[in-house]
Amino acid sequence: MSAPTSGSIHNRFRKRCRREHDWIDELINRNEPLSSDEEAELILRVHSLAGAGGTFGYPEISERALRAEQVMRQTSCTCAESREALEALLQALEAAAEE
Repeated sequence: MSAPTSGSIHNRFRKRCRREHDWIDELINRNEPLSSDEEAELILRVHSLAGAGGTFGYPEISERALRAEQVMRQTSCTCAESREALEALLQALEAAAEE
């Protein structure tokens, strides 16, 4: 069995970007509060994107994810500043997914 090519790894990351974009977008745009489990999962997934973005050549994803994580940990996942940071991350994820 051959190792995955660089292109296929990047394709998988772009697909991940689409999945994460859709999940975060749905979560923050619904009309009900987040449970503590949802908040914890959101922070974990955003943290993971902060590391993965740079690894796969998307420093903007890393920077925006790091900012969103920091804001959510310092305030809450639902405050206006967190929402603004998450919206910026969503833009970067969408851009990567559409390449």
